[in-house]
Amino acid sequence: MLAWLLCGLTVLAAAPAGAQTDPASPGMLVSVLPTTSRFVEQIGGSRGAAQAFTTGSNAGGYTLSSIDARTLEDNVQSGERNSLRAQLWSAATGGGPGSRIANLTVPPSIARGVRTFAAPSNTVLSLSANTTYYFVLYHANNHITDFSGSVGSVLRYEPGAQPGWSIGRVYFNGNPPDGGWAGFNAAIHIRVNGAEAPKTWGVTPNRSSTFPGSEATVGVALSEPAPAGGVTFFLTPRLGTDIPTGLCTNTRFQAATRENLGASLPSTLRVPAGRTEATVRFPLTEDGYLVGGPGRCFAVTAHTDAPRWSLGGQSSVEVSVSPGDGFVAFGNNARNSNKYVASVAENVSGGTLNVPVTVNRLPVRSTDIAVEVVTAGTTAAAGNYRLENASVTFGPRDTSLTKNIAVTVVDDDKRNGDRTLALRFAQAPGALYATRANSAELTILDDEEPAPNPPSAVRVTPGHENLLVTWTAHTGRLTGYDVHYTASTTVAADEAAQTGSSPEPADGWVDAGYTNTIASHVIGGLSNGTAYRVRVRANNNFAKGAWGFASGTPVQTTRTFAFQFRIGQPTEEGSDARFTVVLGEAAPSEGLRLTLTPLYGTGANHAGPADVGNAAPATVTVPGGQTQAEFTYPVAQDNLVEFNEEFRLVLGAGTAVAAAGWVGGTVIEHVVQILPNGGKVAFGADPAATGVYTASVSEGAGSVTVPLSIDFPPGRSAAIDVEVLGGGTAS
Repeated sequence: MLAWLLCGLTVLAAAPAGAQTDPASPGMLVSVLPTTSRFVEQIGGSRGAAQAFTTGSNAGGYTLSSIDARTLEDNVQSGERNSLRAQLWSAATGGGPGSRIANLTVPPSIARGVRTFAAPSNTVLSLSANTTYYFVLYHANNHITDFSGSVGSVLRYEPGAQPGWSIGRVYFNGNPPDGGWAGFNAAIHIRVNGAEAPKTWGVTPNRSSTFPGSEATVGVALSEPAPAGGVTFFLTPRLGTDIPTGLCTNTRFQAATRENLGASLPSTLRVPAGRTEATVRFPLTEDGYLVGGPGRCFAVTAHTDAPRWSLGGQSSVEVSVSPGDGFVAFGNNARNSNKYVASVAENVSGGTLNVPVTVNRLPVRSTDIAVEVVTAGTTAAAGNYRLENASVTFGPRDTSLTKNIAVTVVDDDKRNGDRTLALRFAQAPGALYATRANSAELTILDDEEPAPNPPSAVRVTPGHENLLVTWTAHTGRLTGYDVHYTASTTVAADEAAQTGSSPEPADGWVDAGYTNTIASHVIGGLSNGTAYRVRVRANNNFAKGAWGFASGTPVQTTRTFAFQFRIGQPTEEGSDARFTVVLGEAAPSEGLRLTLTPLYGTGANHAGPADVGNAAPATVTVPGGQTQAEFTYPVAQDNLVEFNEEFRLVLGAGTAVAAAGWVGGTVIEHVVQILPNGGKVAFGADPAATGVYTASVSEGAGSVTVPLSIDFPPGRSAAIDVEVLGGGTAS
């Protein structure tokens, strides 16, 4: 044995630069067997040897096939059992041998010559990059074998070593089972054989499970980080009979079809540079699955044409799609757990409120889903509604996931406020669908309004043989006003008695014949100097309101002002209405300025402030010495097709005019009628067209679009009906 002992760090001898060429010996990774300066290293007794070698920088590592060493002499006698042991060890943290990794196969003969210690058969010994390992030799008995070695400084590398590989210049002597390693400035001559570990890839995971409407994750894993530019893989979904043998064999799953996968599928997957894995997602649809029915299975196969990459695992992943649970809920989302809320007026068109019931998927067999009324906490009585169908039925051939529970609302013509009705799902044992924790709350809106309040601010303005009555307009639903008057002092003395039922002529009240919804009216044909009581009430479809009262006395005077006509010519939108004001006597020298006040109704066909032009005058002046004057009042154009509208223009006296004794004459209100513009409709692009619109379509084209044009949009939603005329040749 070597007699000198070196303490300190292990020093490695690097392969010479010229050695990084193609290996002269196939499979050789690094070798110092050509070294000719030798000494004898005896292995035996209680001593063993550990020779270090360090791997290169290949990112994927290496595989070890064998280690060669040169024996000089062996004392094993004929017939004796060879007790030599050869092993691969790791390096300890502080240097020197660490622990055994694997046993190497000892050749049958270890006589003089180069002997090969191979990796065990059917075993891949993987070596990491840039890592030190130890080739350990020892005898299990007192046999002795001599190996060739030399001082570390004179090592001679065999040409063709792989880049970065080296042999240690210090070897360790000791007893492998017990340790006690000591380093020497020398090396045993060895050759390490193997190859770079192949660059391999495989899909991950091998199998996955998911549910319809979700996504399936497909990944690729590399044995080492991807180089610059990454590694691209091409993906192919395998469906139906194209599924690879050995995949999708579970009888609970049928082979998936294209409809089970989303519209846009990934065709490639790229592992970025420096990464060892990447994933993509395959979208799945809800189509083709039935609750309680079989699942679907498909595969995704990957391949790459990147150089030097080979398959090291599975190339296909199996994806099982279980149909999952069935869900049902009120509304349009089967997974909704919130309360479904809807409301409907008591006089709803058709009398029916449809409550949607939605499932996430159709069932494998015809299935009834029943609902029941929740009585606690609700206010709707049984007479307020009827369930036309207390259940809906879904089957495998249905085309819709939503069906309706029809609730008929009863219009009782009674004022009883809004009422609520709650529905829930009736629990059925063994049902295919799990009902969500939601319910349906329906509100029936009472359409009966209370009786209107008495009109406020009822005022009477005396005129010549007339009274102008005005009041604050009612803001709720309104069908009209009743306006009555009386000269009876008996009736007037007991106002409270007149707030009851409809007025009767026998009571002394006279109906003024008012049939409008504008909050003003002129009562004509009265006697000047006679005191009159007036009462007004508002009405709706359900009740008549209480009365509002006022009083006034017509006056005899020649100082009257009035419109020449109560109703003039209708006025088109965008033009001016023309009026004439007449006086009972000539205006004073400074002229007579009268006020103009527009009054609007609340009905659908009554004009509003937007229908009056921005330059509408607030007064009109009759010149001094004149008994009449003409003026115009602008009407706005809104470019909407609507019905005739109207408003009232009231002629009044300012404070100074009234103080001078001027009063309203017989006609102090003028009804302004507005004619809408437009209203033309025709087939084609010109709403004013009067000819026949023609078009043609090929028989196989499926449909033809016929344009319909209007000149102005409607003021409110309007339907335009068309019909097929007979007499043509098409059936």
